[in-house]
Amino acid sequence: MASAILGAFASLYGPFIDVGERIYNFQQKRKRIHEAKDQLVDALDAELKNYQMLHDHFGQVSKEKLIPALHQVGDDPGPTQMLRVLDSFSDVPKLYTESIKCFIDLAKACNEVSGREAFMGSLREGSNFSYDFVRTMSDAYVAKNTVRIDGRFFRFFRLYKKDILKAYKKAYGSFTLSDEDKAEIELLRKRAITFVRNLDRQFIDHHLRNTAIRRWRVSIVKLNKVAEAISIEEVSRFNMDDFIPPQIRPYTTFSDELHS
Repeated sequence: MASAILGAFASLYGPFIDVGERIYNFQQKRKRIHEAKDQLVDALDAELKNYQMLHDHFGQVSKEKLIPALHQVGDDPGPTQMLRVLDSFSDVPKLYTESIKCFIDLAKACNEVSGREAFMGSLREGSNFSYDFVRTMSDAYVAKNTVRIDGRFFRFFRLYKKDILKAYKKAYGSFTLSDEDKAEIELLRKRAITFVRNLDRQFIDHHLRNTAIRRWRVSIVKLNKVAEAISIEEVSRFNMDDFIPPQIRPYTTFSDELHS
């Protein structure tokens, strides 16, 4: 399930690019007519910026630490190699944990702002895409900081695929990959899976005193606890890969094994 959660988180960037622009336009319009600020809309804007920062941080860590580390993983990595790579991967469980928290915060913010008639009316006038997305995220929020991702969430991505990819392209460029890029992503995916599969219980128990192992175990316990707040239904019916930025894809494919 962890892979589906991370995939859902990574896929939000396109929709939120559009929502963020419309929040800015809404705020500017209210300033021009001297109306008071809408604190909930401002809070949603802050959550969007937090999401963007975390999303960008994930891409940065991937480029600077994860990709170089994965290139060190062979078909049968030895203990020294595993520990060196694990040390480079120490930020991964933390990033997953922060991603889950951020997803919950975004769903809660959308749930709270969905009752603001002026803002939601402005969204609907400007973009059915953004309006429906805020509603979809609002519906995902259950209560007490828990989220349920179900068929309604996946149907939104199926319905607005062109709009989502267009919004992402506007901010980061095309999702289109060269054959060389595809080969690189596939290589990284395979090496990521090899790494996690070798990080089994026997290996961890044997190296319990190692600092990297201790740090890893603590991070995984925290990740497991936070992940309990999100439930996912109908995962098998829809593939989110089309909406996941290429630089993050290798790390969504092995996250279930990482999480266990």
